Amino acid sequence: MTEILVFLLFIMVPARHFAVRFEELVKSKVQSVKGIAEDKIVSSPDTELSKNVLLKEFVSDFARISGAEVWLTGNDGRLVLKSFSGELPSLPEASGQARPRSYRFFRLYALREFDMHTVIPLSPWGRHVGDLHILFKRPPSSAPSRLFAVGLFMIGAIAALAAMPVSGLITRRVGQLRRRVGQLRLSAALIAEGDLSHRVVVRGEDEISDLARTFNDMADKVEGMIRGGKELTANISHELRAPLTRIRIAEELLHEKAGEGVLDARDLTEHLDGIREDIDELDALIGRILDLSKLQMGQSPLRLEPVDPSDLTSELLEKFHPVVERKGLHVAAELSRGASFLTDKETLRVALTNVLDNAIKFCPDGKDIFVEVAWKPNTTELRFRNTSEEFSPEELSRMFDPFYRLKRSAAMGSGLGLTIARKAIERLGGTIEAANTNGGLEIIIVLPRQ
Repeated sequence: MTEILVFLLFIMVPARHFAVRFEELVKSKVQSVKGIAEDKIVSSPDTELSKNVLLKEFVSDFARISGAEVWLTGNDGRLVLKSFSGELPSLPEASGQARPRSYRFFRLYALREFDMHTVIPLSPWGRHVGDLHILFKRPPSSAPSRLFAVGLFMIGAIAALAAMPVSGLITRRVGQLRRRVGQLRLSAALIAEGDLSHRVVVRGEDEISDLARTFNDMADKVEGMIRGGKELTANISHELRAPLTRIRIAEELLHEKAGEGVLDARDLTEHLDGIREDIDELDALIGRILDLSKLQMGQSPLRLEPVDPSDLTSELLEKFHPVVERKGLHVAAELSRGASFLTDKETLRVALTNVLDNAIKFCPDGKDIFVEVAWKPNTTELRFRNTSEEFSPEELSRMFDPFYRLKRSAAMGSGLGLTIARKAIERLGGTIEAANTNGGLEIIIVLPRQ
């Protein structure tokens, strides 16, 4: 369609202009020929036109120079002389099919393409003696429209041949993309129906492959969140059931003894103290679960204020001093001072409180605890180390999982302390990890200062 439009535009503009210029050239030649031909006739007034040597030579020379076919007819329309051999050309005007454009000294017939037939009346003495016919024929390869059409067709053919493998490649590629997008839709539907283990097969290194990888990453996170939620629910149920069971048993014993009339003040106090301890344990557990939930959901925005971790750590050590004294622990602290930086103080306090609580709770009586705050070029490192046995890589990796407890530990805990600390530090843009050191376990916190 584009080539057709281009060709029509060429016909209407350049080719038409070429035809007009060609016609102007013909007209200028015809006017010169008329004058010269009449001069040749006048120079031999008594000689017949068919025997006029000068006229014959002029006709022959003009036909040869201009590449035209020239002939002369008399008053009666009969052929007098011609510049070529063979029969006269068959012209449309002979049958009345062509209409001439009449000018002052000649008539012009525009034939097919750019052929021009001119009829020049010769009147050397003011009277008509014959007609000089000139057929200007274009060379076979000189038609601009035909040449342009052939060239345009060749360009189109070459473009089509070149486009075929490219279009085939694109078509195959689009088909592959359609199939792979269909696979993504199917995978999304399977995961939505509950098949959390389903993943998309990744092929290649294109945009769809990147999308498939992103989809798989999303599926991994969704599966982890759902499984984690189920495990958290199961663990919460288990943790809440134990103190509730103890409260129920204490309540049943109190009812039983009260009914038998053997309940004394000592038994009553003992059971009430146990119920109070279980209630405190439940309250603490529920508080930690709420803290973990808030950190996971990120409900409250961070409230940034200038904080010096050394000051905050020193404040928390004072808070835990009674517990440290009761267990006879030896605490060494290297709290180097640095410039305060913007962070959420309460979120950092939650993290450090849980780390210190774990370090003190699971440190054997009379052993050592070491706390250090070190300032790096762009970060602040906080290290908490207590005396303990060496842990396996699996234990170190699972130490931050919710409700994970070491079976060999004698101390009791909710199993949420380090989980809450990790969520809080990650919310502040930092990292937290556990590592074995000489004779102890070290928790390392790295906080960005910007």
